[in-house]
Amino acid sequence: MDFVDSVELAGTRVTRDGYLVADVRVARRGIQVYAGREVGCPELATVRVLRPADEVFSADSMASAAYRPVTVEHPPGMVDARNWKAVTVGFTGGEVARDGDFLRVPLLVADADAIADVRDGKRELSAGYTAKIVFEPGETPEGEAFDARLADIALNHVAIVDAGRAGPQCRIGDASPTAVLQHHKEEPKMDLLTILVDGASIQTTADGAKAVEALTAALRDAKTRADKAEGDIAALAARHGSAIEAKDGEMAALAAAHKAAIEAKDGEIAALAARIPDVAAFDAAIAARSALIDSARKLLGSDYAFAGKTEADIRRAAVAKRLGDKAVDGRSDDYVVAAFDTLVASAAAAPPDPVRDAIRTQAPVTVGDSIQGRADAYREYVEYLKSAHKAQETN
Repeated sequence: MDFVDSVELAGTRVTRDGYLVADVRVARRGIQVYAGREVGCPELATVRVLRPADEVFSADSMASAAYRPVTVEHPPGMVDARNWKAVTVGFTGGEVARDGDFLRVPLLVADADAIADVRDGKRELSAGYTAKIVFEPGETPEGEAFDARLADIALNHVAIVDAGRAGPQCRIGDASPTAVLQHHKEEPKMDLLTILVDGASIQTTADGAKAVEALTAALRDAKTRADKAEGDIAALAARHGSAIEAKDGEMAALAAAHKAAIEAKDGEIAALAARIPDVAAFDAAIAARSALIDSARKLLGSDYAFAGKTEADIRRAAVAKRLGDKAVDGRSDDYVVAAFDTLVASAAAAPPDPVRDAIRTQAPVTVGDSIQGRADAYREYVEYLKSAHKAQETN
């Protein structure tokens, strides 16, 4: 974004060739107030913009102040090789330095008319520069609030103006009692405003700014109407497309519902088929449970109620009976199976000893008939299988 900022000349002298030479302040750090339209925010009356010291006095910013064109008033745009000859009346020197809050640089005015303007009172300087404006509100260490700050400041030219934004501290001043600035006369001043038009800064009068703003508003209104027309067309096309998509969706939903109904019936048939027991598997399961109960009874005794217990429950109870609850707490099923098999094998190897078992368990032991035990186990398992499918249907 392009900016202009004003200061005042100080310490002038005239060379033998008639040139005006001065050591001037061309910029300063701190907060400066811009009209909202100057910084692309026409909806705001003013914007307080901070020029941070680390940006104003950065190496790149100070280097950009050397050998810059000097103009009388700001040209319509920035100065470059195409308009340099038409607008330049002098230039800055190369010895750029910091002067407190200001940026100081040597300046030479070589044009006679421009020197005459200085003699007649046009004494302040306005720096034209490019910078990035960052809308980021904050507060300076001194407690001054700001709305935005500048970054990447690059000076383009220095303009001699009647009154600049940086104030009278930055102006062409007298170097000696015989300085050239002794014929000051008051002239009517025309206040110029800098406004931002399509990304470029231009200077114009207050009436000109109003005209530009009116034209900009008219263009903005025309664009709004055109955008609305395009939006209406797009909305009609979208509604037509939505209607077609809705019909396609209804057809797809009907097809999906039909397919789902068929799949549901197939699932019901498969579930009913799965409930038909496999006779061989049924017999094998009864035999396995009967064998498990026979083995577990050797460890648990004939008083243990096997009905309703799973095979895992029976094994854990048997191991806990022999080795204590800690032997099964937190153990995996595989571990319990191995422990159970080991205990069963040990019990088979040792002859039955009811007295020993009574002493170990401290409870009366009834030595039952193994044939009766197998019959009881078979009966309990049959009852379990008869009721198992009812529990599944309930779930």
